[in-house]
Amino acid sequence: MTDFSTIKKLFHITEPNGFTKDEIQIIKDIFGDFQKFLSIIIQNWVKSKI
Repeated sequence: MTDFSTIKKLFHITEPNGFTKDEIQIIKDIFGDFQKFLSIIIQNWVKSKI
């Protein structure tokens, strides 16, 4: 995961991101599954071109 602490210090950002840990986990779960889905689709597409 990207560490934004330097960016936050540089731009004097002090507010929290506004999301709870549960909400962030939901997004991580969705994109994790989406990445796996895209990987399978791309692999199948490549196989069909060979």
